Amino acid sequence: MAIGAFKKLIPGDYQVTPYKAHKTWEFTEASVDDRDINVFKGELNNITDLAARTGSDREILTVKDTIYREIRHLYYGGSPNRGNGLEPTFTGNGDRAGDPFHTFGSNSDKSFKQLQDKKITWILVPQLVYGENIKPTTVVLKDYSTGNVITLNDDKNGNLFDTADSDSLALLDQVTTEFLYDYDNLVGYWPVNGTLLDKSGDSNDGVFISRGGHPAYTESAAYYKALTLQSSSSDVVKLGDTLGSWTSTTGETGSYAFSNTDNFSLSVWVKKNQNPGSGDTFNIFGRDGLYGIDYEYDTNTIKAGIKSSNTFPPTANTMTTVADISSSFTHIALTYAPKSTTGLKLYVNGELTNTATSVGVGDFSNPVELITNGDFSTNSGWNVGAGWSIDTNNNEAVCSGEQGGITALTQKDVLEQYRHYEISFTMKNHIAGSVYLFAGEGAITGVTRAASGTYSETFYTSNMSGDDIVLKATLEFSGSITNFSVKEAVADGSLMLGGSGSLEGIPNYFDGWIDEARIYNRTLTAKEAKALYDFPDGIPYVGNVFYEHGNIVITAGEKYETIASGTQPSDGFDLTFKGTVTTYEHIVYAVVSENEFNFTMNDTIRKRDADGKIDENDALIDMATGSEFQPYITTIGFYNDHRQLVAVAKLPKPIRNDPGLTEAFTVVIDA
Repeated sequence: MAIGAFKKLIPGDYQVTPYKAHKTWEFTEASVDDRDINVFKGELNNITDLAARTGSDREILTVKDTIYREIRHLYYGGSPNRGNGLEPTFTGNGDRAGDPFHTFGSNSDKSFKQLQDKKITWILVPQLVYGENIKPTTVVLKDYSTGNVITLNDDKNGNLFDTADSDSLALLDQVTTEFLYDYDNLVGYWPVNGTLLDKSGDSNDGVFISRGGHPAYTESAAYYKALTLQSSSSDVVKLGDTLGSWTSTTGETGSYAFSNTDNFSLSVWVKKNQNPGSGDTFNIFGRDGLYGIDYEYDTNTIKAGIKSSNTFPPTANTMTTVADISSSFTHIALTYAPKSTTGLKLYVNGELTNTATSVGVGDFSNPVELITNGDFSTNSGWNVGAGWSIDTNNNEAVCSGEQGGITALTQKDVLEQYRHYEISFTMKNHIAGSVYLFAGEGAITGVTRAASGTYSETFYTSNMSGDDIVLKATLEFSGSITNFSVKEAVADGSLMLGGSGSLEGIPNYFDGWIDEARIYNRTLTAKEAKALYDFPDGIPYVGNVFYEHGNIVITAGEKYETIASGTQPSDGFDLTFKGTVTTYEHIVYAVVSENEFNFTMNDTIRKRDADGKIDENDALIDMATGSEFQPYITTIGFYNDHRQLVAVAKLPKPIRNDPGLTEAFTVVIDA
């Protein structure tokens, strides 16, 4: 409806369409502080201030624990946290709870541990300056602080990743990604990045034992740093206290004394330095002589498996793969599942190289007894010399003292060459004379015992020509023997890195480097073994981008800790991203119907009267009063309900307003 010089718009004449506009922002180390980008660095594991990278004038007085809560709970949500000093009743309300494709993954209390050293780099991008949010897949952060260029990109899910991992990331699926962040089945993790701490959360820290001093670490590693072990100084790392212990978040408990009915897996990176002068087999990772990963260095062969007790003496059930581990770090994974024809699997550099059966495998949780009838409850198993007899009523072997010469109590086919054995017995009712152990056809002679008591000693069966165990008695010995035992010695039963034991072969201490050792209480899949090869530190993502809040957060440790901390262009960083701004497109359809706006507001249309002023009293000129008068449309104005001008559209050229036609104008206003 036209009202004088105005016409009211009707529904449909006005539309608003929003669309996104993106602008690229580029920053260098030198320009960050001058362009409202804030960089903060700190730790998440202590309640202390998080200081700004740029100094005391830019400090924010907030605790690291609070920062962690914001990142973890505000953005990820999830169930209440149950540990690590966080408020146990605090529940997040984020929309990413339980999403394994984001860095924090599972919301169990162990997820805190995957922050490694709990270091954080926090880059804050002010929304008012650079837009409403950061456009996904546009973040590029190049850092020069480590001496090598580290380039981080973001994916569409908000993960920050190292571009060096791009090909491996493309192969990850959701289940495998969740495995990498799930610490429930990771019951031991020693990254050896300068310490021997267990990062699984079960506190089975390593103890370095050596004749050469303190542990040494090298930056030539599978990831960040590796532990150096030397054969010449008998280096070994004992992992945990004796058998170790672990507790899952579901409450399940256990130790490293895995048996034939358990599921478990080992994963380790290794590089050999040199071969020692004796022996032929290294122990790399495992419980010496029970289960683990060895290396036969004379033949460049990886050996992995278990020693089953269902044969006598127990025999190694191993898989082998020829691999030269001296030129570069090699990833080795051993998996075990009970009662399967392929229950034992060996993976080398992410590929399955061999399998073996676990059907019929006997217990290997602890060394088994190698002596038959060691309690002398029957007459079987023993060869008795002159003067000896077995008293089954009192469970003892008795020597009368009337043998007339050196005599022996013997059990045959017990020992193997190049093994450590713990041999013990109890002497009772001693009257006279002495006894001593004798093994390997005279190659080994034990300590002389001449009094009642319980005795134990360890033999190493090198260069022996026989496999019998013998207790010899002097001609005057009178007394009895009971509780005779022979077991293969497995140090103190601990899980070891390095060491002098092996499943088979002639063992010697490992000489080289070991890195990123893990043990799981379940059987890894082929994809999981491949993922541990693709991501040596087990972390596919190094941080997150919270697009809607303009926050870039780096939580990975080790080589990523120094990102954005440089002070010179040579050790600084460059940051590029696209900011997003929503622009609204206003479309107005201005329709001039027939005989509408058939006038002009141009003052030249009027005659000047005697007063010489331009006003409403002036008459129209003659040409404007005839039916042929057709003004031109040059400008369209838009007014609010109070007839206040809010927008003006200027036509590029005047258009004649024909009173017999309807004319429609589309006006587009961006705001």
